[in-house]
Formats: sequence, structure tokens, C-alpha cells
Amino acid sequence: MRRRTLIVPPLTLVALLAAVEISARVMDLDQLQHESIAVAAGKSLGETWHQGGAEGWLEAVEALNVDYLPDDFRLESGGFHSRWGFCDFDFEGPSILAMGDSTTRQTMTTGDGPRAGDLSEHTWPRLLSKRLGPAVQVCVAAENGYHPRDLSKLLDALQPRLEPAMVVALLCENDLSELSPRVRVDRGDAYVFYRAVPHRMVLPSLYWYPLYASSEAYRFTLWRLALAMPDRAGEIEVRLRDAFGVDEALRRMDDQPGALSVFYLPPLDDSRLDLDSRVGELAQRSGVDIRAVELSPPRAEFRRTDEDPVHINVLGHLRVVDAMLPVVRAALGPPEAEPGSQP
Repeated sequence: MRRRTLIVPPLTLVALLAAVEISARVMDLDQLQHESIAVAAGKSLGETWHQGGAEGWLEAVEALNVDYLPDDFRLESGGFHSRWGFCDFDFEGPSILAMGDSTTRQTMTTGDGPRAGDLSEHTWPRLLSKRLGPAVQVCVAAENGYHPRDLSKLLDALQPRLEPAMVVALLCENDLSELSPRVRVDRGDAYVFYRAVPHRMVLPSLYWYPLYASSEAYRFTLWRLALAMPDRAGEIEVRLRDAFGVDEALRRMDDQPGALSVFYLPPLDDSRLDLDSRVGELAQRSGVDIRAVELSPPRAEFRRTDEDPVHINVLGHLRVVDAMLPVVRAALGPPEAEPGSQP
């Protein structure tokens, strides 16, 4: 009996492979692999955002194409709400976008007795706003764990909406180090963030770079085969999604319309009074001036708590404003005279 051989016409095979590739991209198998590897590595960043925050939080995250936003952030067509109040995209005067991380957000002020908490009115953006007056709008985009990469991506989204005359950013020591992109994993009631890992398992015998670089279905299949046969697997280095360094983040921010002023908050430690050499190196690599906030010793008096050498109290926030105010005023120019006022 004659054996029949199944022959797949070339066009049918091409169509089948194209359908598989389209399905892989619709399912976003790269992201599934990305998340699985990050979770398996166990490098949690300790950042958990509960989904019980402001209504529309996730929609704002997706609309702005960022990893996460403050719990109370709400995006509207005419502006956004944060713990600092409403930022009006249609404000008639100049707007300043103040950006930072926990050193911007936290104060832990103390009154006559118990701790008063991290009140926005005691932070440098609100204090700066008071010094500038109502003719200038100070909008704030700051949250714990933010990194220059986060600031850059958020500025990309907010700049065309707000068109700020100036962006003022406060960095701290943690911001001088590279941070691999985050992977956000939905845990049902909260989002947990993991650090992405720049390694991928493959089977060397089946690995072909041109196909690996172009096909999402092939990348996923090769990874799954490597997991199934770990004794035959190897690792390759890959470029992570949204991977770029601190210097590139500052360059991207500087390339946006409007002025950019970056300030550095030194550690609140008298044994480290010399400016970290990495600040100057970062400024040189990025081409962006970084001004250090001057904090005279003893620096412990600027700590929000006795044990915390990073976050500043209200006195520290005031020193930040003292450093920023002349730079901001020089960039904005003299205030416009009120109608009917004498020259």
C-alpha cells in the first residue's frame, strides 16, 4: 500500500505562521514571560499599590503610560488631582511642575505631642507655591519610590497637557543608581512590583538570533522549551523594556519644552559632608546641571526622625525652597505688574 505524504502548501504554511505570530502579540506573550521571570527571581521592590485608591487610578496609569501613580491621583480632561490639590491644565499664568520621590512627599512633622503625619502643606512644593504667590501655579507629581526614569516617563505624558514653563525635580542618593524597569503584577486586590531581570533562558541548539529578535511566538516557545529541559538550557542577555539609565532620563527631561532645574538632597549625615562624586559625574554625562541643596551641620536637625538619614522635616523642606527660589524666579522672570499699579 502506497504511503501518502502530507504536503502543506507554502502559502498555507506562511499564513499559519503569521496567524501564530499575531496571536502571540495579541496575547502579549513577551509581557507574560517578562512577569514570570521577574516573579520567579523574587526581587520584589517592596512597592505595593492597593486597588482601593482613587476611582480611575488604573485608567490614569494606563493613559499616562507609567508604572504607578499616587493612590489619590485622579486624571481629568482639564487637569489632575493629587494630595497637593488640583492642577489646572488651563491655568492662565505660568505653571511649574514639581517632581520627586519620598523626599518630596514625606515630612513627618511633629507638633506639641503626637506626630502630625506627612502633610502636603509642609512639603517644599507647597512652601514654594506660597513664596511665589497665586500668579504661579505649582503642580506636583511625586510619590514614594519614584526614580528619574519614573519622572521622565511621567513628564512625557504631562508636558503636552500642562505645558509647564518650568520643571523642578528633587533627587536624593537613591536616584544616582541605575534601577532596572519595574514589572507590575496584578495580585487581585493590589499591584506588586518586581525588578525586571535581563536574562532569558533558551535552548542553544534551537537559538537563532534573527528569528528571536523578530518573533514573539518564537521567543516564548524557546523559553518554555528551556524551562522544560533545564539541563540543556542556557541564558542570553536581553534589552529590557523601557530600559534606560539615569543620565538618559535627565536628558529626556531636559529635551522637553520649558526650563528644567534639578536639585540634589545630600544624606543627612555629618560624616558625609563632601558632595558625592556621582552627582558631578551624572551631571557631566547627562549635560544637565544638578544643584546641591546646602544643609549646614549638624544635618541631624533636618531629619524627619532621629533614625532617618534620608528624609527631611519641615526645616529641611524650607532649606530646599531657599535653594530653589532664586533659580525659579530667574527662570520665570519678573512677575507681571497688576493692572493700575505704579511702576
